[in-house]
Amino acid sequence: MKIYTYLSETVLGETAVKSESWEVVIAEDLHNSRGIMSHQVIQPMVKFQRQVHSLVTSNIIKPTDSIWKIALLYGDEWSYWKQQLLEFDFSMQDPVSELLAVEAWDEE
Repeated sequence: MKIYTYLSETVLGETAVKSESWEVVIAEDLHNSRGIMSHQVIQPMVKFQRQVHSLVTSNIIKPTDSIWKIALLYGDEWSYWKQQLLEFDFSMQDPVSELLAVEAWDEE
């Protein structure tokens, strides 16, 4: 099990625990002395989209680059993400900007 730690813009400390295919985020309100915890389940594609957005803001890839360029950065994990993208009707020639433009990852 992998554990990730984030510090969000709203000054919440978050610890994400990744299960098989879903990521559960446990956020602790640092302004609350009682340390009330809340749980949020994040769809895997939301996590992937955030990672790709980070690559774009870091100027590692461009929004106009084709999605297939992401494969060079994901190595062994790419086959999983490629399959997920194909299931959401993306092609590897689509620009990264189309991936970033998705507002909701609804599975039907």
